[in-house]
Amino acid sequence: MAYLFLSAGGFQVKTNVKTFDEELDLVVRNLATTNPMLREFGRYMLVECKNIKLRVNAKTVRDFASKVVYHSCRTGILISRTGYSGQRESVAARDARLAMIKAHQRHQVIIIPLNFTHLREIVQQRKTLADILVQQYEKIRFDMRDS
Repeated sequence: MAYLFLSAGGFQVKTNVKTFDEELDLVVRNLATTNPMLREFGRYMLVECKNIKLRVNAKTVRDFASKVVYHSCRTGILISRTGYSGQRESVAARDARLAMIKAHQRHQVIIIPLNFTHLREIVQQRKTLADILVQQYEKIRFDMRDS
């Protein structure tokens, strides 16, 4: 993930940042000037990578959102293999998608979910990292359904 941000341009990345009580997978400094939408993400973004087979659940999203709020960031990017709960099924209180929406409504924090499909699109140069980040940002911010 660090490589994708660095190769996209406009980002500086620190990996495996250790604090007194936790480790952050990536801290991304957003220096993007060519895409004004990227400024919406704030100066710093936290990135958490989940290498698990199951979909990310609501607890994982809430824990990550707490880190984003604690570090006074506006954006967190949560990467998983297969996506998150609530992505295709009806929205219920336990769903990760609802937890993302609540994080935005309550704390003005956006948790942007990415999965291997998104990463594949970037690697195959069908979309840019910026395009996917903005697309996913708008889905959560405006509570848009997956198409």
